[in-house]
Amino acid sequence: MAYPCIDKSAAEKLLAAYRDDGIYDSLRYVKLEGSGENEVDGVSFSRLHSDLKTIFVGPRPKGESQDAYFEMMACSVVHRALDKLSVAAASDPKFWLWLTFASAGKKMVELVDLRLKKGDKIPAEVNFGITTRAYVYDGLYARLWWRGYRFFDETAANPYELAERGDIDFWRSHILRQTFSQADCMAKAFIKFILPQHGKSSGWDTPLMRRIAKKLKARYTSCCFEALNEEQCNQILLDLATEVTLEQNEHGADIGNAAISSPRSERVSKNEKSAKRRR
Repeated sequence: MAYPCIDKSAAEKLLAAYRDDGIYDSLRYVKLEGSGENEVDGVSFSRLHSDLKTIFVGPRPKGESQDAYFEMMACSVVHRALDKLSVAAASDPKFWLWLTFASAGKKMVELVDLRLKKGDKIPAEVNFGITTRAYVYDGLYARLWWRGYRFFDETAANPYELAERGDIDFWRSHILRQTFSQADCMAKAFIKFILPQHGKSSGWDTPLMRRIAKKLKARYTSCCFEALNEEQCNQILLDLATEVTLEQNEHGADIGNAAISSPRSERVSKNEKSAKRRR
């Protein structure tokens, strides 16, 4: 199979043309990578753009930020549209540059701008997918697709249930950029532990989350998470949460009310008492 591409230098020229209201001719830069039929020929990218924009400008639950809610709901839309995407295309920055700059004219570029432009501050190039292969999923559309793809569960009533938890910082800082999240079981257990409520994109134990993520990263260097089952992953998370709570109590570490603000805190509290009795 083949897939359409635009290289980095062409994307930079198109972004400059878009920002300067210059001549925007993306089709001249499009090339096909691979051989055979174009694997995305049957995808309506104009429809994809329309669906994404509807989410962004539409209503959202009270208390949810526009940006966080958009990414929470958009990941399933992008993945559904590209659910048959090959590994070669999904991991190639040039494909995502094509999607951003040429799949629907300027529309997909404008949507990145709409999502990320804040006042006079323009979005960094990486959000348009202008990056290296190592950071391909830092681009907006690649990131949304990866989130839907990585945590898709066809056995669940809502296959995107896990992907629809957590805010932007959670996914970028604590899943996408963490080595421990390469282990499926631990990544899923971490999401459920930190964000026990489906459909909630923010407000859950941020300080505790950061400390547990840091400890998980260290633990992963000496423990093969890939060999663990769900129960074992949950126990590690509970142990680490207990460590964080004990450190707070013993050293005055400021993690706010994280350890006592969620249903999970009752388990942490019981573990803490048990740990103290064993001393």
